[in-house]
This record gives sequence, structure tokens and C-alpha cells, in this order.
Amino acid sequence: MRNSNTLRFWRRHDAITAADGTHTSPAGAELNAACAAEGLRELKDCELKDYLLPEKK
Repeated sequence: MRNSNTLRFWRRHDAITAADGTHTSPAGAELNAACAAEGLRELKDCELKDYLLPEKK
């Protein structure tokens, strides 16, 4: 991925909840969604990207 959101996800200590070490926190869920949207935007022949909101800057 161009911006490497995946790497930033794993570096964030607040992305995974302490309760079980598996499920994401709200901050982790938002970053996970940003990673998915970034990946969709980079696909050349994917009509789904036309339905995404503009990127947050």
C-alpha cells in the first residue's frame, strides 16, 4: 500500500483492546477501515471506489 497504513496499525498500542488482544478498539477500527478504503482506491478496475467518501487529510 502506498501509505502503509497496515504498518501503522500494528505500531499503534491503542489499536487492539487489552480485553482479549484480538479485537480492535474504536481507534483500531477506524484505522482498519482507512486501510481497506486505501486499498480499494488503488484498484484500477473496481467500481466500489466510486462510492467511498473522500479521504480524510
